[in-house]
Amino acid sequence: MNEDFEILGVRVRYKSSPSGGAISTATENVLADRLAEKAVKLLNSEIAAMKEHSPESGQMQMLLLAALKLAEDKIILEEEFRNSMDKMSGMAR
Repeated sequence: MNEDFEILGVRVRYKSSPSGGAISTATENVLADRLAEKAVKLLNSEIAAMKEHSPESGQMQMLLLAALKLAEDKIILEEEFRNSMDKMSGMAR
């Protein structure tokens, strides 16, 4: 099911696809709805933080800065995960 969300006053229709078809449709829909809601809440939270630090910035700039922050966070998590997997792999030898 697609859901409508509001981001910076703009209504968007968004549906996540968390499993890539690996689980049942009913379960997939519940997970997708929760994931989409969490993603939008996280983005809105980052935008709110950007507004606090730079209240004079325009909406597009805030949206882009929030997206960049989330992208950085993702890259850091991926690197930390990769490093942990490398350490575990080395311990198993």
